[in-house]
Amino acid sequence: MSEQDNRRNARLGFFVLIGIIVFLIGIFFIGSARNLFNSNITLYVLFNNVSGLQRGNNVWLSGVKIGTVSDVDIATDSLVLVSLKVREKDQRYINKDAKAYLGSEGLVGNSIIVIEPGQMRTPVNDGDTIGTKYTTSTEDIINLAQSAGEQLISVAGNLGQVTQRLLDGNGTIGMLLSDTTVADDFRSTLANLEATSQRTRNLSNEVGQMVNRLQTNREGAVYTLMNDTSFAGTYNTALSNIEETTANAAQVSQELQRLSEQLQREDNAVGVLLKDPEFARDLQRTMDNAADASRKLDENMEALQSNILFRGFFRRKARAAERARKDSIEQVNQR
Repeated sequence: MSEQDNRRNARLGFFVLIGIIVFLIGIFFIGSARNLFNSNITLYVLFNNVSGLQRGNNVWLSGVKIGTVSDVDIATDSLVLVSLKVREKDQRYINKDAKAYLGSEGLVGNSIIVIEPGQMRTPVNDGDTIGTKYTTSTEDIINLAQSAGEQLISVAGNLGQVTQRLLDGNGTIGMLLSDTTVADDFRSTLANLEATSQRTRNLSNEVGQMVNRLQTNREGAVYTLMNDTSFAGTYNTALSNIEETTANAAQVSQELQRLSEQLQREDNAVGVLLKDPEFARDLQRTMDNAADASRKLDENMEALQSNILFRGFFRRKARAAERARKDSIEQVNQR
């Protein structure tokens, strides 16, 4: 065999050896991944829905891979039985009250089984069935995101319609945005509010100054009313007098009411005078007759003064009255 054939065979043997080594390394890694070279126990979990879980998917405990899914079988029309192959050395960390739930490797990665250790401190045995914990799966999150996206699209469409109506000037807000008159009125209203606020501040300052003056002016009536304790007695006395006067006025009012009722009755003289029309006419005739008699008496007196028999008498009486008047005037002047 030539030297060239030897080199070719050696090269071929080298590649074969490299292939065998790579194969063995692959077998080792695959066996390690599937726990082919470790002592394992089998645990069972029942799920309503496994969301695409397959044989060979990983089993995790506290973030550490401890086994794989060995089988997925339909137990009933509503339950799926999942068999887990878990390393025997990790059995002590899985308690009787442990819970398993479906997870995923990343957001859209393969489905996995995640085990929560539990609190009972009693490890599971080979062949035990552990409890199930239901959580929101990646599929649920995707469906929720899809629903939220559809709602967002609907909301965006509604916002577009509202924006278009605002731009067209429809509705109250649209009118406020497009009508310059309303904007001017709004600015005028704001100016008026600002002016009112300024006046209110000024008034508040004036009130504060007035209160300060009232507190510092010890000679004023307001300060006396607020701080003079002796005035309280005077004030109470005045109130008592007012109450007494009010009571007396009420009593007088009652008496006037009773007097009015008596005057309106016809069984007394005043009532007859006020309410009997016949008596009123008689009284009027009497007054007329008295006036007529007085007039005639005056006429008779004038006639007597003109009579020659009584003329001297009336003249002497007149001179006496004149002297009396002059004497009274002189007495007044002397004083």
